[in-house]
Amino acid sequence: MNLRNLKTQTKLRLGFGIVLLLTLIVAFIGIRSVRKYSTISASALHISWADAYFLDARLNAQIFIFGRDNAYYERCKLMVDSTGMEIDAHIDIAISDAEKEKAKSFKTELEGYEEHVDRVKSLVEQEVLLMDRMKDIANQMHQQHPNSTEQSLITSTQINVLRSKVFDNLALLDESAKSMNSLRDKSSGNLKQLASEYVDVLTQYMTVVPEVKKIQSDLRITGTEIEANLNGESMILKDNAEETKVSAIWSTAFFTIMALIAGIIISLMITSYLTDSIKRAIQLAKTMASGNLTEEVNPAHLRLKDEIGELARALNEMKEKITEVIAGVMEGSENVSAASIQSSTTSQHMTEGANEQASGVEEISSTMEEISANIQHNTENANLTKQIAQKIGVSVHQVGEASTESVNSIR
Repeated sequence: MNLRNLKTQTKLRLGFGIVLLLTLIVAFIGIRSVRKYSTISASALHISWADAYFLDARLNAQIFIFGRDNAYYERCKLMVDSTGMEIDAHIDIAISDAEKEKAKSFKTELEGYEEHVDRVKSLVEQEVLLMDRMKDIANQMHQQHPNSTEQSLITSTQINVLRSKVFDNLALLDESAKSMNSLRDKSSGNLKQLASEYVDVLTQYMTVVPEVKKIQSDLRITGTEIEANLNGESMILKDNAEETKVSAIWSTAFFTIMALIAGIIISLMITSYLTDSIKRAIQLAKTMASGNLTEEVNPAHLRLKDEIGELARALNEMKEKITEVIAGVMEGSENVSAASIQSSTTSQHMTEGANEQASGVEEISSTMEEISANIQHNTENANLTKQIAQKIGVSVHQVGEASTESVNSIR
């Protein structure tokens, strides 16, 4: 398809259509980039909030383990749930499947962390119960009025239990167990029975405390991994958002410049084509108006199928018609000139004949006067003849009536 053969209206529509298409591409890229940047920024924000909530959850979990206050446990659970909600929000708007899978792995790790929190709560509650039970047994032993040695062993046992908790030293629990076993061996009666019961409770306590420490260590390790993953993912998303923003700016600027360049080139091409063609047509019309019909129309313009081609063909046809009209006028002028010469000669002959006819007319005039007189005389004779004929007619009528009466008489 030759673009030069397209109609001017089609050329203009095509040019503006290309510019509009480029503008739409720029708008699409800009909107798409902005939406992508907004989505990534929102994902980064959700992960950042999840990281903040999880950090708060870890802090409350540690305070709960050391302080045994259920309010911190509830706060920890609330922060874990908030962390999960932020991760779910990130999964809902994640762009790639890889991001969604990674976020789901975060959710799985968070669920494991929450299981550890629930487990440590159960162990802490058990530990508190055992601690309260040991305090109660120790109080009962004090009420048995032990001697100084027995009192010393009871006190030493309680102090070592407390020191083991404060200094996080399980070896002190072994010392407490030795002291209580010694008290059990040396005492008798209710004191001996209470010491034996204390040993059983202490044994359970010595089993629970290491589990609490293990769960606490697991919470620390798991929490550190989750926090590192969330923090790393947040940094990655922030970097992606920044890259997307920069890419959006450059791509939008590039396509905007391309659209401007394309629009300028297309407008210049169409304007130049139309201007040059119209100038040629005007120049040709002026040349023809000055009387010069030898100027030829550009054959390339005659082959065009647009309005410029139609104008060129119309001008060429007008030139041919004017040439034919002028040729006809010149031929007619020559014929008129020849006819004028012949008419002049004929006029001379007619003048001579007219002179000859003038003398003949005089003779004819006198003859016509004679003929007129004869005609007048004949007219008078005709009138007389008419009168005679009328009289004869009356007589004939009378004769006819008389003949009729004669016939009737004969009958």
